[in-house]
This record gives sequence, structure tokens and C-alpha cells, in this order.
Amino acid sequence: MERVEKEKQLLAKSLKEQAAQTRDKELLLGKICMDIFNCMEKKEIDPKFYYREMVSLKHKYVDKIEENHTNQDPKGVEEMGRQIVHLEKSIHQVNKAS
Repeated sequence: MERVEKEKQLLAKSLKEQAAQTRDKELLLGKICMDIFNCMEKKEIDPKFYYREMVSLKHKYVDKIEENHTNQDPKGVEEMGRQIVHLEKSIHQVNKAS
């Protein structure tokens, strides 16, 4: 019975965390949409203006996200190591067969 309660609490906590992540992503998406809308609302005739604005938005949002993804995930690094070893073995077997 106690185990079931702990599982319920863990699931409830996980649900709250996922809801918070979803809310954060929706807020970010809303900010991006508003920035694009504000850019288009300026009614500039020069296409270079829109290009510069989109580049600045890319730097503001996309480059920031890419920075966060450059951190190495230990599990990902370990899995990549396993995949490399597997590929090396496969290449060695192919070379032996030919």
C-alpha cells in the first residue's frame, strides 16, 4: 500500500514537471510569434529589413537553443561510444570477408 502511494506521488510530480515544461514551451512560442508579428507590422518595403529582422530573431532564439544542446549528455556519449565500437567491428568483419 505504501509503495502504491509513493508511485502516485512520483507520477503526480512527473505530471507537474511535464506541465511546467509544456507551459514554458508555449510561452516561448508565444514570444517568438509576437516578435515575428511585430516585425511584420512595421510595414517596411525593403526586403533587406525583413531579412535583418529574421536574422536577429534567429540569433535571439535559435542560437540560444543550440548553445544549450552543445553540452554533452553522458548517456549520449556512452551510447555513441558503443555505436562506434559496433561499427568498427562491422567494418573489420567486412574487411575480413573480402
